[in-house]
Amino acid sequence: MDNKDKDCDEMSPRERFITVLEQKIPDRIPIFDFLFSKPLYNEVLDMNIKKYNDLDYFLLADALGLDATLLSTGMPEEYTLKTLSDDIFIDEWGTVYKIAENTWPSSTPIDHIIKNKEDLKNFKIPNGSEGKRYFEAMKAIEKNNNKLASIAIITGPFTMVMMIIGLSKMSEYIYDEPEFINDLLKITTNYCLQLIEGFNKIGVDAILVADDLGFSGGTLFNPDWYRKNLFPYFNELVKEIKKKGMYPILHSDGNIRLIIQDIIDIGFVGLNPIEKKSNMNLKEIRERFGNKLTLSGNVDSSKTLVYGNREEIIRETLNCMKDGGKEGAFILSSDHSFRQEIPNKNIFTMIETCKKYGKYPLNF
Repeated sequence: MDNKDKDCDEMSPRERFITVLEQKIPDRIPIFDFLFSKPLYNEVLDMNIKKYNDLDYFLLADALGLDATLLSTGMPEEYTLKTLSDDIFIDEWGTVYKIAENTWPSSTPIDHIIKNKEDLKNFKIPNGSEGKRYFEAMKAIEKNNNKLASIAIITGPFTMVMMIIGLSKMSEYIYDEPEFINDLLKITTNYCLQLIEGFNKIGVDAILVADDLGFSGGTLFNPDWYRKNLFPYFNELVKEIKKKGMYPILHSDGNIRLIIQDIIDIGFVGLNPIEKKSNMNLKEIRERFGNKLTLSGNVDSSKTLVYGNREEIIRETLNCMKDGGKEGAFILSSDHSFRQEIPNKNIFTMIETCKKYGKYPLNF
């Protein structure tokens, strides 16, 4: 029976989340976000967290009353990270990163393994199928026991190429050596397919492909370049995700309005995070595309959640729920993440507002 045609009883968090991924109406609007704030772990779990991990993420998501938890692609259990100093390390791809406390848990790439086509000949590709890579995710899955929906995040093929050679080199080679970029996209897509297989084996509900395709002014590259060179690889990933019974979601920051129809045509069922500071207008997107795509996000995490008072946060949360979720197919999230500069009380207000007013049918 379609959820639109019945009076919804209270659902479990996992049921609620999956219902909206199927573009249906649940009992209430589900909540999800990226939990990238040490003070949040500290206050909610009384935990002085140092190393980001999937189990602690689940514990925090559950304690906050979110409807989904995030699983990440880790290093193999026995892998020893190569460190150059206290704040600089080399990942298994060979990219050099600098750790910055204000961007926890993300680090900034400062040097890249591939400088030119010759470097590709000796390039060692990690094994994404290795079972021991998923030991942290498996701990969280066991603890979760299907209470929350499980979303596995994988870095997409476009961003992975950028991490291997850097944005400036990538921009240069796209025009001067397009075959080289295509070779790299084949490599990164194959690795993504291995990750999809690995996460499917341990049992997840959705795969979130994280590929930032835009900036505040528009797409990073011409939409036609994406259509010709990148989206065929997206098609491979989405086809495989669906084949294995999981839901494909695209995560992209920036203004990507010009390619939303492409995202739908490829077969993604969800789009996150509808970045408000990049002029991604949630109401406009919903009106234009209807419920063809489950939308997630749009609560301003750079202004309102950081600086807003309680009334302002309630108002923006309600506006997002109204603009995106009147007919279901909407997940309440910030337009980026719950980061360390956001006061915990503001995060609590956003969540409380959804739970108080987000029951269907919406009446505000």
